[in-house]
Amino acid sequence: MYQNVLVPLDRSVESEGVLDVIPVLVNADGQATLLTVIPPGRTRSLGELVVLGTQQEEEDRARAMVYLNRIANRLRESSIQANTAVVVHDSVASAIVSYANRNSVDLISMFTHDRRGLAKLVKGSVAREVERRAVMPVRVFRPGDLAAEPQTGATLGSAEFEYSHVDVFARLSREQIATVVALGSSVSVSEGETLGAGGEAGQNLFIIQSGEAQLTAQSEIGQIAVRLAGPGESFPQAVLLGEGTLITAGSALSDMTLLQIPRARLLDLCTRDAAIGRGIYAATAQLFANRYSRTLTQLGMSATRELQRDSEEG
Repeated sequence: MYQNVLVPLDRSVESEGVLDVIPVLVNADGQATLLTVIPPGRTRSLGELVVLGTQQEEEDRARAMVYLNRIANRLRESSIQANTAVVVHDSVASAIVSYANRNSVDLISMFTHDRRGLAKLVKGSVAREVERRAVMPVRVFRPGDLAAEPQTGATLGSAEFEYSHVDVFARLSREQIATVVALGSSVSVSEGETLGAGGEAGQNLFIIQSGEAQLTAQSEIGQIAVRLAGPGESFPQAVLLGEGTLITAGSALSDMTLLQIPRARLLDLCTRDAAIGRGIYAATAQLFANRYSRTLTQLGMSATRELQRDSEEG
């Protein structure tokens, strides 16, 4: 068994399968670190939509941390010390090896997708590159390998969606969360489907169980990407305010599964149960505060870069 195990995850169901063998790889006083690598953000234009690089990177990082923390909590429930890390790098393999070297990792445990033919030639293998460059042992699991590995207890990688990790439920007890969830129904949407448009009255609060949504807002230069929303996140929070007029438009970036909670039912519950209402609105206020702070930071970084560029050109 090992003291410090690094587990790279690419947000695929297959990569999460490695979690099932972590309990038999980590010492009783050891730890597992869940790592996701995201690419550097680059400003780009998609028609009238402008996506700022710093904004994209920040949103990617925040979404990755939400994902990793949800997975880490599954390990912690099995009494395994679990840490999380997000690294920004152009090369996934280089980022994994570099992180392992800097943090005294003594085992890298990861999944490799069993690509064949042209796909294998085009994509290459991150796992194979990590094996070649790492100085510590690397255990690579391929499709079919995990069924033969010894496992302990419940399957960690296939746990049901955990509503306690939803952003607007952060201040609620499990019993209160169950009451709110009972108001909604599970829905599936296809990639490209619209989930509310700016300026319209919002009818539902959506909680993402799987997939991603792009939220955008209209500006003088066209549609601006506001943020990406992923599993564990809710949107649009505007349905909790005033008349519920939406500020952003939402569209599915992939096929999605969501819990759809009708606005009228949710507001009625918040009125009848003051404790639930206070919890939801306190969590929502914290979300707004955090996003406002990140926006100011991004604007400050952009202004600093512009000043430096002007100084260099001058």
